[in-house]
Amino acid sequence: ENWAPGLGLFALLGAVLIGLLDMADESAWAKRILSWAPMVYLGRRSYGLYLYHYPIFFYLEHFRTPGDRLNLIIILALKIALSLAATEISYRFIERPVLERKKRWGTKRRSTLS
Repeated sequence: ENWAPGLGLFALLGAVLIGLLDMADESAWAKRILSWAPMVYLGRRSYGLYLYHYPIFFYLEHFRTPGDRLNLIIILALKIALSLAATEISYRFIERPVLERKKRWGTKRRSTLS
């Protein structure tokens, strides 16, 4: 009853993407797909998306009206939009600054050890 039919599609899509990654060294079309800007964007932010989507999806599920297709579409759009917004905010203000500091610290540390 609470199972979302779209989850099977997402699982299949995930399996296809993993297969594409496995073939990426040998296949030009796989490289083209994986280098497509939206795929690169999602790849760089995938951890944040993984981290933030669940609480957002869980919370917004309370606003669903069973049997109301318009409500389903609106709630799904909100889930996706808020998940992407939270992910982008985290990426810009937490992940990227930490990674930049890590790079600078690693470079300074290596130069002092040499």
